[in-house]
Amino acid sequence: MKKNSPLLLTVVFLPLQMEDAWRHEKYASQAQNGVRFTPAGIVVTVEESSSPLFHKFANVMPLTEVQVVAKTTGLPRLDPTKDEGAQGNDDHVLRLGLVQPGDYRPNWFEKIFAPKWILNLTSLAGEMGFGKVTFLDVTQQTEPQKTPVEKGKWIESQSVRRVTQAGDVSFTYHFAQSRPTAAVWLHADGDDTKSKFTVTVSKIAVTAAP
Repeated sequence: MKKNSPLLLTVVFLPLQMEDAWRHEKYASQAQNGVRFTPAGIVVTVEESSSPLFHKFANVMPLTEVQVVAKTTGLPRLDPTKDEGAQGNDDHVLRLGLVQPGDYRPNWFEKIFAPKWILNLTSLAGEMGFGKVTFLDVTQQTEPQKTPVEKGKWIESQSVRRVTQAGDVSFTYHFAQSRPTAAVWLHADGDDTKSKFTVTVSKIAVTAAP
């Protein structure tokens, strides 16, 4: 659903009740989350599991703001003696990734050996090629950050809200400059920390510049 503002910005509400508007993928070595599409929104059940959920836009959108409304029954059981995001301690109650186009297009050799998640992202980016994913994270130990932190060649992440207990995990984030975005990646995981919880996402709204 789209709505135009007086400033000619476009607000798009993602179809959280429509299963055919999303792609639920599976990692090769991890149990897949349970996902249900209900009148209340997307319900993600994490049981020591992890899996990506993608929604592709019809066209690349220059996003200026993202709003997510969600609640959770629990949080990943992070080890307080380790840094959040460290090996074995890299679980999040909620992440929203922005899949951005770029100039990477895998050749035939890379298509044979590249991880499936990279191939999924290149297909989501379309003819423009794949650039990177910027994750907006709800964290437990990391304070909200002003800029993204690189996590490798293809991924960067940014804490946008810190929570310490179950319940509301909603957030709104405004970008200083618009982010061209081909798709969004909804993610919750508990595989590293053997955690179990359920996240209900009742609203994802993105605002795009003209």
